[in-house]
Amino acid sequence: MQKIFLLIVLHFFSLFLYAKKELQFFVDYCRFQSTDGKTYIEIYVSLDPNSLSFKKNANGFVNQTQILVAISLSNDPDKIILADKFILTTEIEDTTFGNSIIWDQKRYNLNPNQSYRVEVILKDLNQDSASTYGIAREVEIKKELFSDVLFVEKIQKSLDPNDKKSRYGYQIIPLITNSTFFDSDSLKFWVEIYQKDSLFSVPYYYEYYILPANQEEKIKETLKVTKPQSAKSFDVLTGKIAIKTLPSQTYWLVIEIKTNDGKSLAIKRQKFFVFNSEDYLSSTEQTNLYEVFYGYKENELDEFLKTLVVIATPTEISFIQSLKTFEEKKNFFVNFWAKRVEGTQSPTKPWKDYLSRVQYANSKFSSNIRKGYLTDRGRTLLLYGPPNDIQSFTQDGDKYPYEIWFYNKLGRQQGVIFVFFDPDLISNEYPLLHSNKIGEFNNKSWRNDLLRGKAGTLGADDPEFNRIERTKFRDTLPLDMR
Repeated sequence: MQKIFLLIVLHFFSLFLYAKKELQFFVDYCRFQSTDGKTYIEIYVSLDPNSLSFKKNANGFVNQTQILVAISLSNDPDKIILADKFILTTEIEDTTFGNSIIWDQKRYNLNPNQSYRVEVILKDLNQDSASTYGIAREVEIKKELFSDVLFVEKIQKSLDPNDKKSRYGYQIIPLITNSTFFDSDSLKFWVEIYQKDSLFSVPYYYEYYILPANQEEKIKETLKVTKPQSAKSFDVLTGKIAIKTLPSQTYWLVIEIKTNDGKSLAIKRQKFFVFNSEDYLSSTEQTNLYEVFYGYKENELDEFLKTLVVIATPTEISFIQSLKTFEEKKNFFVNFWAKRVEGTQSPTKPWKDYLSRVQYANSKFSSNIRKGYLTDRGRTLLLYGPPNDIQSFTQDGDKYPYEIWFYNKLGRQQGVIFVFFDPDLISNEYPLLHSNKIGEFNNKSWRNDLLRGKAGTLGADDPEFNRIERTKFRDTLPLDMR
């Protein structure tokens, strides 16, 4: 009997280990210059081990995650100029992870004065039918006085001179959370400064502090000043600022180079976000704000919280899934929209604008499968707003019904289009077939794929490098929302 029970336990344990999981990850990058003047980018990837599948081996358990990095010029995103494919192997003795994070970094030399599209695609190879997950960003490489600011977990002297992850004799463990500090006691950073001796001939010192977003008054308690020093060709500034008591919102880390008489010679700003769970879980003030500005019943709020997954960060999505009490939900909701208020806007304006888009998406785009805001058209509307023009083709010869959305400008990109089509003619799902928006599904053969009954390539000349799966958005949603 005990043997049968043990076999049952092992069976369910194996199902747990090998069950399909949603890959949870972060991708960050920083731009640097080498001592000989070359420009390069470092890409950092962190994985939540609880989202990986491990297979048992002689020494314990092992996971292999495939990571693809594809870099192209922004003005020609279909032409890959640099591609790197590698396997991140993780071996552990047991599956008790705690707060551990798996991470890796890569360095790529890039020419200055160019704008690049950097795409990172991940896949858990331990899962036979695993989805691929990806992210794409536009990165401009320039020779500047400052490198990017690298937020770090720890800086310590490197014991291995050949360690490729070390910098100038120091081993750095980066904070790979898209510049989000969750319940952190302090902010730690590393920044490099180049060719100061050719710009500054007088003694100087560094001053750094934290500035709330949409304000110009520094938080005095965060102000730090270094000792005066003489100009040199290369310098590294490391710093640490206590942030435990900062309210949850967006901030700037500001770094200034100043002369001894207080004149500012140069300035660097880096945006970051503080998420303080004590602040939003226990604040009576936040609850009062909720009652004054929103006042929804709990069942209504539950539905509204689900709609936020379209625009929320991965950290925020994980919190939405963990909220249990009505008070927790209220406080999260207030804080979520408070940090999206711009300037002197009403506290409720961002939410009201978003809610109107959700309601429109649900009324116009709902399919037989899911609500409108979870369809590709709904997601596009919520992320980018209403298009400047829509052309709808319900009957166009031998083509499936389709729509083309035109945006005059999205961020720095002009002339953006989204093409949605109706391949099953029943569900009204209208999945995204093609977009030239950086980071979206790009399909060079979309016109061919509109033809009824003709198999297309879906733009996959090389599917590993030239596209992010069209389903990546729904793959990252909670299971009950897909």
